[in-house]
Amino acid sequence: MVVLRNPRSGREHALRKTGTMIEEVRRAGHHVELIDLTPGLDPGALERALDTAAALVLVGGDGTVHHALELATRRAVPIYHVPMGNENLFAREFGMTASSQPLLARLQARTARSIDLGAATLGSCVEGSPVQSRLFALMLSVGFDAGVVERVCAARRGGVTRSTYVAHGLREFLHPRWTPLTVVADGRSIVASRPGLLIVANSRHYAAGLNPAHSARVDDGLLDVVFMPMASRRRLVFWLASMLLRNFGRRDGLIETRARRVEVRTCGQTEAPVQIDGEAAGRWSRIEIDVRPGALRVLSD
Repeated sequence: MVVLRNPRSGREHALRKTGTMIEEVRRAGHHVELIDLTPGLDPGALERALDTAAALVLVGGDGTVHHALELATRRAVPIYHVPMGNENLFAREFGMTASSQPLLARLQARTARSIDLGAATLGSCVEGSPVQSRLFALMLSVGFDAGVVERVCAARRGGVTRSTYVAHGLREFLHPRWTPLTVVADGRSIVASRPGLLIVANSRHYAAGLNPAHSARVDDGLLDVVFMPMASRRRLVFWLASMLLRNFGRRDGLIETRARRVEVRTCGQTEAPVQIDGEAAGRWSRIEIDVRPGALRVLSD
């Protein structure tokens, strides 16, 4: 198997934990090749390492998993997430831990589960402008949380902790950006030029256990779409409290649906920050999202 490690996630703890895990896996008779995610990493060397790999083990946070999705799907290699980040939502979804025992059990079972991915095309309303394509395993969102992630990314100089998100969340709360959105799900208009928080989820798990798309399933061939209208700090507090208390109310304007394709537009030339799997994805005014059923293989029990 290939272990792809992000040295920035968990820092010294991650380095020690990875060393112990690799020793235990090797003693169990498995070949292990360790590769660190560094600026000088040769993509060709990583591709060659995966030629005979039984699994791709990702050591880091959800961002580490996110950036490996294209490679994992292209090589059809099952992945396992060793959680070393802040939220570790992917690992939470599949009951993965930093212990070697669950990993060894799944390697021994040699079974893999196929799950869906979301595929986003990000662009501008300006004709001829460049577009960007991104896969996601967890969620894509536009609104307050994307603004927070954008601030964290812009200020990042090293490791990021939960307190980092709290500090930048407060800044976004004091200076929010309410961007009107138009959302079409499977050809049906569900939001027409309204500011709010839009979440397109593949997984039910979300930061801080808020889980707004609590019914989402990673293998149902659909994406869960949740829109919370908000244009004031008071409304933002209301929705945060609703998520914490698990007390969403349709009478308050919550919009929920499932779809295979979601199209999002901002009004005019306004661009809104977007976050994908907890990673800042830039500012865009046109987003097209499709589900890719069974696109990713995951080491399962």
